[in-house]
Amino acid sequence: MNKLRFQRGFDGFVKHLQSGDKVLDFNYSSGLYAKLFFEKGLEVIAFDKNPLGHDKSPYAEILNKDPMEAVLPFRSFNGVWITDSLTGLSKDTLPLVISQCVDWLTVTGSLYLCMLEGDGEKVVQQQLPTGIKTKRIVYYQPEEIDQILNYFDCPAVEAWYENNLDRRWIHILAQRKR
Repeated sequence: MNKLRFQRGFDGFVKHLQSGDKVLDFNYSSGLYAKLFFEKGLEVIAFDKNPLGHDKSPYAEILNKDPMEAVLPFRSFNGVWITDSLTGLSKDTLPLVISQCVDWLTVTGSLYLCMLEGDGEKVVQQQLPTGIKTKRIVYYQPEEIDQILNYFDCPAVEAWYENNLDRRWIHILAQRKR
């Protein structure tokens, strides 16, 4: 396997899982991680909010909806994988997302998060072939994320930093405690 952008997170996440476990991938995107989870024998359910996104995948059941609008069974996933799909999420909304994810996790399920480190937020414009896309980027301090995770009894078991794409990323692997 080539070096993945989230290699350390992937390795740490899958070591807590067994073949046949269910994983929720918050952002199907190219399907790379869904494929890798599938190859490890995991059952993958993935969100893809892109209107031009995927309807079918050989590696995952695709849910074409916003994760916060999804109705999924309580305690039905052994792992929830969230890479950089929360970077535009307001600080007021993050606790709601974490709460929902913890509700979806089995009693000892694992949660992987990747967030941008820093303070505040900014709006950036990105030139795409289809036009200009405006995007909000929200920055977090590790203590903010730890406080939310601990409140929902899903403390970090490992945390690290990584510089990538001229940004500093916080990676957190957490595990539900009850």
